[in-house]
Amino acid sequence: MHDLKSVLFDTLSAGADKKIVLDVAALIDEAAQKLERLRS
Repeated sequence: MHDLKSVLFDTLSAGADKKIVLDVAALIDEAAQKLERLRS
C-alpha cells in the first residue's frame, strides 16, 4: 500500500492533467471491483 501511495502522490502531485487523473481513477475503480469479486 505504501508503494501505491508513493506512486499516486508522485504521479498526481506533479500537476497532472485531467486525462491522467481520470486514468488513475479508472484504474483504482477497476482494482476495487476486482477486489470485491474476490470476496464474493
